[in-house]
Amino acid sequence: MNQEKSTNKTKKRLKKTFKIIARIILILLLLFILLVLFIRSPWGQNIIVNKLTNYVSGKTNTEVSIDRLFITFSGDISLEGLYLEDQKGDTLIYSKTLEADIPIWPLVKGNAFSVDNLEWRGLKANIVRKDSINGFNYQFLIDALAANDTTQTQQQPSQPMEISIGDLDLADFDVTYKDSVSGIDAEVKLGKLFYGGENFDLQQMNFQASTLQLENTKAKIVQTKLVTSEDSTTTALPRFKVDEFQLKNVQASFESIPQESRFSGVVDNFYAEMPLLDLASQEIEFTTIELENSLVEISLPEQEEPTHQNSTNSSESLNIEEIWPDWKLRVANLALVNNQILYQQGNQLPKSNQLDPQNIQLSNFNLKAENIELSKETSAKLNLTEFSFNENVSNFNLEQFTFNAEITPDQTRIEQLQLKTGSSNLQGEIIANYTSLTEAIQNYERVRLSANINSLYLQMSDVTRLNPALNQNEYISKLKQKPITGSVRANGTAQDLQLNNLRLQWGTSTKISTQGRLISVTNPEQLQLDLRSIDITSTKTDLQQFVNEKDLGISIPKKIQLTGNLQGSLANLTANAVLQMPEGRIEVVGDYKNT
Repeated sequence: MNQEKSTNKTKKRLKKTFKIIARIILILLLLFILLVLFIRSPWGQNIIVNKLTNYVSGKTNTEVSIDRLFITFSGDISLEGLYLEDQKGDTLIYSKTLEADIPIWPLVKGNAFSVDNLEWRGLKANIVRKDSINGFNYQFLIDALAANDTTQTQQQPSQPMEISIGDLDLADFDVTYKDSVSGIDAEVKLGKLFYGGENFDLQQMNFQASTLQLENTKAKIVQTKLVTSEDSTTTALPRFKVDEFQLKNVQASFESIPQESRFSGVVDNFYAEMPLLDLASQEIEFTTIELENSLVEISLPEQEEPTHQNSTNSSESLNIEEIWPDWKLRVANLALVNNQILYQQGNQLPKSNQLDPQNIQLSNFNLKAENIELSKETSAKLNLTEFSFNENVSNFNLEQFTFNAEITPDQTRIEQLQLKTGSSNLQGEIIANYTSLTEAIQNYERVRLSANINSLYLQMSDVTRLNPALNQNEYISKLKQKPITGSVRANGTAQDLQLNNLRLQWGTSTKISTQGRLISVTNPEQLQLDLRSIDITSTKTDLQQFVNEKDLGISIPKKIQLTGNLQGSLANLTANAVLQMPEGRIEVVGDYKNT
């Protein structure tokens, strides 16, 4: 009987305990629901916002305001009308709207931070640093919020936090950065930036994006002084992949006042597909690069005269490893269409109607190429399908320049070469063989060439635009009256060049054809000629352009033909030739010595 009474009392106690626990859970649940409703309600949000802004304002003695803040437990954040001012009462940060999706649970656990989606509109920021003592104009905010945090905790080793960045959609940004300490003055007016993130790995420095778009943006950077950085910290170099990279209506400029240089660009439309940009291994791969209707400007200071020590440097000491890029590059398709390039060195005015290396103005700049390859093992490939421009200072027009080129450690091939200017054109191929590129640079006389220029049409006016000093030569001026046409086939080296076939024609009446050998082509004092089967025909009208009958006391026949052979140097020539004309035939056998 006593055992049954004890059992009943125990049951009653358990029931009473369960009821108390149930009431506590119910109360906690009701409090949680009320808390959720409070936090999610506009009234509760306003209380939280007021508490937050008043706290920050009290700590910093500056104005802080938020028009609207909405936060959900899933991580959705909506912020409108954020305003922070600096200690001078000027705008530090103003944000019109910000909406973000930040998962809360990984952040609570402390092992990950991710932004799945971020939309930010209407940001205005002014970052200023006048000296290194007071620091940036936002330093007061950091100091005030950190002033009460005096807790010292022992740092425990932990795994690095995983960071994930999803889609970023930014628009209408106006950011000013003025740092008198580093000498950087920058302004950015961002129209729209969209980043579609796929992988964001800070540990491996691997970043991948499906889309990167920048539109209607202006950026300006001015460097007011040069500062040497003492930071010797080394960081891992990143690796990038962007499926679609696009720029539209983007203007950017950089000016260095101490170096008197300026670089600027206006990009109307740029599109690229970049499977790989690995700065660590120095590898770049593009599927497509397109640039249209854009402008590039480069302004550099006047070049100083080289010192005697620098002027003595020659190609004899140059090694290919010193100049060959240590990069691996692959570009499947490159298309630059209707662009403009302006280059100026110094402050001299352009010299009109001649090529001025210090003032180059290229318009209608078009360049298309396929299968561009560059390797670290001194080899490269290029299929140039279109290259043209108008040079507005000299009025020189390149209408067409195409070729297939390949460079290997022992050979350079340029095939299907076509060059056409406003008045001239050339077609052919050139092959150069050598033991190494270093030897080709240091001892170019030993490079074995094979050239086949099967079509040549040359107006000397194109040549004088490139070298205006030739206009002072009276014979060059007379050659400009008619085009020079012909073809050339030759092989050998600069020390021993074999002319297999040389045919030149000036106008329609003067023709030259020959074959033979040229020794020491690059040294006129040692030049040796061995020309066979020379055949020269001309008319009195053409010869009178170069020979004055009255000064020589002769009468030039209406038509002449000179055939024969010629050997020797320019100072000592031996000729065996026949001169034919309407009046008769003259055999010429003799020597010429220039004493």
